[in-house]
Amino acid sequence: MKTLCLLGGIGLGAGLMYLMDAEQGEERRDMLRGYMVDYGRQTGDLLDDTRQTLGRQAQVFLATTHMPFRRQPGVGERLLTQAIQVGTTTGVFLVGCVGLGAGLIALLEPQGGPQRRAWLREKVRAYWHPTETGHTPQQELRRAWRFYQGRDTQRVDAHTRKPARAEAWYAEPVGYESIVLYSEPFVTRDEAEAWARAQDQLRRPWRFYQGRDTQRVDAHTRKPARAEAWYAEPADYESVVLYSEPFLTREEAETWAKAAG
Repeated sequence: MKTLCLLGGIGLGAGLMYLMDAEQGEERRDMLRGYMVDYGRQTGDLLDDTRQTLGRQAQVFLATTHMPFRRQPGVGERLLTQAIQVGTTTGVFLVGCVGLGAGLIALLEPQGGPQRRAWLREKVRAYWHPTETGHTPQQELRRAWRFYQGRDTQRVDAHTRKPARAEAWYAEPVGYESIVLYSEPFVTRDEAEAWARAQDQLRRPWRFYQGRDTQRVDAHTRKPARAEAWYAEPADYESVVLYSEPFLTREEAETWAKAAG
C-alpha cells in the first residue's frame, strides 16, 4: 500500500510538471480541458438517457403488479458501494499510472525532455544529499558561477553578435557584466558546470590562437573552429572541444581571459 501511494504521488507530480510546463503547458491544459468537457457532456447525456429509460421501465412495472415497490439502488450508488468494498488501493494505482505515463511523456519528449531530465537529476541529488554544515565544492562552484539557459539572458555571441540559443546552457562568473556571452553554449547544465569546474582548475598562462591553427571543435555543435576567429585557453588545456567562444580580434580574447582570472 505504501509503495502504491508513493508511486501514485510520483506519477501525479510528474503529470503536474507535464501540465505546468512553461512552453507547452498552456496548450496541454487547453487540450485536457477540451477532453474533460467532451467527456462530461457525453457522460451527462448517457446518464439522462439511462434515467429516462429506467423511469419508463419503472412505470410499466408498477402498472402491471400489485406488489409493493422496493427502491433499488441507482448506478452511482452501486458503483460507490463497489468502490468502498474494493478500497482505495485500485484508485491510487490508477491515478499513479495515469500520472506516471504523463510524466514519462514529459521527460522523454524530444524538445524539452533533456532539460527536464537534467532538472529532475538536480532535484534528486539535492534531496538525497542534503546541505551539510560546511560548503561543498558544488556549493562553492554555484556561489562563484551563474548557470542559465539562453532564454534567460540578453547577452549575445561574441563573434556573430546573435542572441543566445534559447535551449542551450551557459556559464559565467557571478560578477561578469559584459554584454557578450562568457562561455560557449552547452547541451545540458551538467556540461556547463563541468566546463566551469575545469576553468577553476586550469588557470594561467593563457594561449591565444585563430581557428585555423587548432583541431578543436565547438562543444555544442561539434563543428570545427571558425578559421578567422580568435580563441583563448589555458596553456595546459587538453580537451578536444574549444575552451572559449570565438572572438573577432585577439584583443577581445585577451580581455575575456583577463576577466576569467
